[in-house]
Amino acid sequence: MRTKIKLLILTMVFITLTACDEMFDYSPYAIDFSEENRNVNQRNIEKLLLHEPDDTLTIAFTGDTHRFFDQTDEFVKKVNKNPAVDFVIHVGDMADFGLPKQYTWGNLYLLKLKVPYFVLVGNHDLVGNGITAYTEMFGALNFSFIYDSLKFIFINTNGLEFKFNGEVPDVQWLDAQLRPNNDFLKAVVIFHVPPMNGDFDSS
Repeated sequence: MRTKIKLLILTMVFITLTACDEMFDYSPYAIDFSEENRNVNQRNIEKLLLHEPDDTLTIAFTGDTHRFFDQTDEFVKKVNKNPAVDFVIHVGDMADFGLPKQYTWGNLYLLKLKVPYFVLVGNHDLVGNGITAYTEMFGALNFSFIYDSLKFIFINTNGLEFKFNGEVPDVQWLDAQLRPNNDFLKAVVIFHVPPMNGDFDSS
């Protein structure tokens, strides 16, 4: 009889724990993104390229949204009310401490956008295992695409987070991206840390 009761209790505990799987975080660093929270930048590039450009390119620009979810929500609502906006650029710092949950919270708002959006990596995004979380959610730290004869180049300039190792920003990659090509007429370079900032690797 006691064995049956123990088995019944164990079964109930198991069912309860598996049913409440979403309620528990086993580690704040655990990365378990849903499909909509993976490879976001590439999926938005593909979405943008399906959009036929007109005579005016309109870009909505934001960044440093960590901890400012109310403002992010307002930003998304305003963009969605403006049919002229072609796409959104988020210049980095979606997460505050590079935690996967913070990425998920931030992207929850951006997923509501009616237009494509692209997220660059910021210094706060790289804290802890943030580099892994960022690459799983958004993709490569450096990326580019061409739209309507314009090349948009997103480059990681967070030198301090890489201990000024001489590899961030990747100047050789940038040089290759900027070489003249018949596919584009002009280039726009987007970065989080500006060259005159102390976090930028001046070497």
